Amino acid sequence: MPRFIRGTSTLRYPYELSPHIEGTTPQNPFCVADRDAENIIAVYMMSSRFDGPIYTGVTKNLVRRVGQHKMGEGARFTTKYSCTSLIWWERHWSLVEANQRERRIKKWPRQWKVNLIEAENPEWRDLWRGLF
Repeated sequence: MPRFIRGTSTLRYPYELSPHIEGTTPQNPFCVADRDAENIIAVYMMSSRFDGPIYTGVTKNLVRRVGQHKMGEGARFTTKYSCTSLIWWERHWSLVEANQRERRIKKWPRQWKVNLIEAENPEWRDLWRGLF
């Protein structure tokens, strides 16, 4: 949520990324290469294959949580259906906001979720490596 810095008319976002940090630009504010890379609040979806089961979750630490899913230590659903590919994620600035978004997405029909995934990741590539 944007807020004004006291004594200025500058609108800032919490955890604003510094331009001197490698990999961060105003065009790519969600790049994970910033100093808080492990503290990414995110809603994410995982799957085992194209058109396979889709797991939707929320976390305060995206890197750690996806690693847990890949090791089989995540939710029972992801272990049972081998959902080890991170196919979509969305960064949030507060956990409350992320939880609300996750609850909304979980109520969606499957096709809406597929449309959301394919808008950004049409090949359903594993986005895990892009987090580093």
